[in-house]
Amino acid sequence: VIPSYELVEQKVFRISDHTNDGEQNTVSTPDNLVYRIFLPKVNSASEVFIDLSEIKLEVISNKNASKSNYFLRLKLLHLVCCQNAAARFDRSKSILYVTLPVQELAPKICHKAKNCL
Repeated sequence: VIPSYELVEQKVFRISDHTNDGEQNTVSTPDNLVYRIFLPKVNSASEVFIDLSEIKLEVISNKNASKSNYFLRLKLLHLVCCQNAAARFDRSKSILYVTLPVQELAPKICHKAKNCL
């Protein structure tokens, strides 16, 4: 089953991005990609496996533990710095939150390995 999900692009407001002369920095790269993945038949984080690389996110539920087998594979909109990624499962809402820091336009060396998290 492919779970439903939402993507929120987070951007920290920086006053330096907005000048008094009316010019705005038009770079639209977000600071973070935050995925809300709805897993209504999953009861705990231990039932979920996350596979992450700089360019893809996969979420798989353990069909032996949960009542439904979820599988989600997403190609990410931006390169992410995956060793700084975070995941949290809200058991009361059965929502998995995955926060992925986006690499800057001139990428730093921020990856330890191709797959991380």
